[in-house]
Amino acid sequence: MRASVSKSLRNPSPLKARLACSEIYAGYALRGERMDNETGAALDAVQSVFAMPDLYVELDFRPGQIQYVNNRATGHARTEFEDWDEPERKRHLVRMWLRDAGRRGYTG
Repeated sequence: MRASVSKSLRNPSPLKARLACSEIYAGYALRGERMDNETGAALDAVQSVFAMPDLYVELDFRPGQIQYVNNRATGHARTEFEDWDEPERKRHLVRMWLRDAGRRGYTG
């Protein structure tokens, strides 16, 4: 373990993280446990940073447009979406995950 720590200090790489607060909250609910105050405060702090207006942009998509996002470099979220009642106006959304290394499965 000591070798891997010193190697990472000599060759630092950018920090990459995945945050899905809804999954964290759901995990506590699934176990029937109450989140402690320190964890709740930490999640609130991170979410308050993400909510800073100068750190995000809202995009309004039109038919035929595409969005390409690097999930490991860009934090992103979706707002609520209300679809049309008429079948010919319903949204057709296709999601795909592209990668140039690693396994085929999606793990975040």
